[in-house]
Amino acid sequence: RPHMINIVILIVLGMFIFSLLGMQLFGHLFTEENGYSSTPCPGELCPNGLMEKPHFHFEYCAPAMITVFILITGEWVDQMEPVTSILGVPASLFFIAVVLIGKFLLINLLVAVILHEFAEEVDDIKTPRSARREMEKESGEDDAWMAQ
Repeated sequence: RPHMINIVILIVLGMFIFSLLGMQLFGHLFTEENGYSSTPCPGELCPNGLMEKPHFHFEYCAPAMITVFILITGEWVDQMEPVTSILGVPASLFFIAVVLIGKFLLINLLVAVILHEFAEEVDDIKTPRSARREMEKESGEDDAWMAQ
């Protein structure tokens, strides 16, 4: 249905915009100067006491889109912690905006469209049966077959 396609396009566009904004704001945040290793760490400890870079980050487009998807689905606190540990509390405004717009607006809009589509399908199914009953009542046929 066209409504569903439009909502999915709107959600992907919103995710892309927030990904670009996140890349601009937090793109090169997880560097060695900020205490993060530039290479994957073997095991749990990184060399020189550095921390491993989070798996979901805003370094480039693919992980940024995945990070925004994670934020929209509700796991935003774990993604916000490393950023706010470096930049402070004002960086949390980005994450709060993504949650408010993405989760509470876009996802609820998607759910509303899905429910609307289901309601239309139910109406399409019920309408022929009720029309058939009206025709049977007008013609005087007995509804005994429905009582069985």
